[in-house]
Amino acid sequence: MNLDPTPSARGLSAVRYLRAMTLAKGDPVAAQAYAESQNWSDRNRVVQAIRAAVDAIDSTSAAGLMQPVGTDLVELVAAASIVGRLPALRRVPMNVRSIGMTAGSAAGWRGEGSAIRVSRAAVASIGTLTPLSVAAIIVTTAELARLSDPSVDAVLRRDLQRALAAALDAAFIDAANAGDPGVKPASVTNGATPIPSTGSSIAQIGADLHAAITALLDAGGDLGAAAWIMNPRTAAFLAGLRGAAGGPVHPEVTPLGGRLVGLPVITSAAVPIAATTGEPTVIALVDASGIAYAADGAHLEVTHHATLQLDDAPTDDPAEQISLWQENLAAWRGVLYCNWAVARAGAAQYISGVTY
Repeated sequence: MNLDPTPSARGLSAVRYLRAMTLAKGDPVAAQAYAESQNWSDRNRVVQAIRAAVDAIDSTSAAGLMQPVGTDLVELVAAASIVGRLPALRRVPMNVRSIGMTAGSAAGWRGEGSAIRVSRAAVASIGTLTPLSVAAIIVTTAELARLSDPSVDAVLRRDLQRALAAALDAAFIDAANAGDPGVKPASVTNGATPIPSTGSSIAQIGADLHAAITALLDAGGDLGAAAWIMNPRTAAFLAGLRGAAGGPVHPEVTPLGGRLVGLPVITSAAVPIAATTGEPTVIALVDASGIAYAADGAHLEVTHHATLQLDDAPTDDPAEQISLWQENLAAWRGVLYCNWAVARAGAAQYISGVTY
């Protein structure tokens, strides 16, 4: 009998690996025995990841052996992040010099016996995308990890997903993020010329959306790979707009996404909105085919013996740190290795100063 209520849910293998290592207090042999005793549909991939902690010579080989569980974590975050939901995102390898096409080749008609038209594509160097990492540490009690209730896995999975996706989204879309060399890439909207919002009436919103589409097309963008990116509050406002007859102006938009003037909508709480962040609210339009994205897997670790400062802006003050061992806690660390760059100028446009 399969006791797993959600055998296909993303991220469960990653969480079960972390739970097994937590309950075994970092002992991979005990963690493997615990995992093998469970009636999980993904038991084999969890056991394989635990064995990697025993067999690996270094962190590089560990990452390779943990690939199934690491991939599970990547898929978990992708399901909730902007980059994971963007259509046709251009994927490139890490540490390999890449190029982007700024103007494509052209074909032409020809008559019998006549010459075929020759055209030349224009390319520009994107550079080399080196591995950067976005990481999260979540702290759980040993008692919570010990519970066999399947809902515990779901709770811990959502927390890990939320933490990593929020950090990834904020860096990707916030125009104020100019990047930090060797640490964090600049957002795809950083450096783009903003399109000032003209207002919140139906006609003004329509004009602003049209202006963003026009700007993307003028830059050589592909609407077939484009998507709107906005805060759920902004999407909720658009979904609530009613015309003179009382019907919805944008019937396909919801706070969870949908479509706006025929293009997909991706919502993320990381998109700046004045109501909560104090930053000007924006609506972005991104052509995913003009964004180069490189990903290099994930890594998971558990520890019981560390001192941590439970703060999202930690300092070096020892007085504010706690002992995990003393408090009977465990810390889970998830790290995603990724990087991105705008491969074609103008691939990301955004409407700024939105008041809704």
